Amino acid sequence: MLRNLFTIILFVLFSLCNSLHAKTLKLTYQVLHDDSPYGTGELWISAEATRFDLNIEAQHDMTEVVLFNDRTSSLYKHDSKQHYVLDDKSYKDRVKKQMNWKKSDDEFYQLLLQMEKQSGYPRFLDFEKQGNVFVAENEGEQLYIVTPVLGNQYSLTTDELKLIKHAVVKRKKMALAKMGLIDFLPLDILYMLSEKPQMMFSKYTNKMYALTFKLKSVERLNNAFFLDNLPKNYQTTKR
Repeated sequence: MLRNLFTIILFVLFSLCNSLHAKTLKLTYQVLHDDSPYGTGELWISAEATRFDLNIEAQHDMTEVVLFNDRTSSLYKHDSKQHYVLDDKSYKDRVKKQMNWKKSDDEFYQLLLQMEKQSGYPRFLDFEKQGNVFVAENEGEQLYIVTPVLGNQYSLTTDELKLIKHAVVKRKKMALAKMGLIDFLPLDILYMLSEKPQMMFSKYTNKMYALTFKLKSVERLNNAFFLDNLPKNYQTTKR
């Protein structure tokens, strides 16, 4: 009897602990342009999707959603109410046809990876520590500066780091043409969290665009409702 009761208690505690694990991480940023307030940014990360809202002046007021299972990336520009939807398979098929590609899919993936490396995105650059910051240079020019979180204010758990790694690895495998938001805050910079926890940043500066993202809060959500409140008529699939 006592053994059964103990087993039930353990099961309830285990279930409760599982329910407390965040299904979604929400990171909120203040955006600065040349150190002046410029807007806000919100990034949601789950095992099924990522969403990035950039709320700055009109031409950069945009929402991007990447759905892992559908392998689609959709961008919505709020001022013009325009949608841009890309799906992984169509994109790859189109590029293969243009190149008259006859080799294997793995070789094609390696080719696309090499092409991406030439673009100089953070995951393909070496960040070197300079004082209290990490700096990535390309051809002698500082492009990205990361100020790591000091202390435990925004420390992530092992499970949360695994969630980020899972989401960004899913994104990396999608050979989608780059869309505007990624230029401002490349989500792939978060991939380094799984390898270098110190790269969890309180401030990230993209010097190409003179934009700085300052982390204001990290929220743990027990749902994936961030896809339920998209702008009206938002498209995540091609019509």
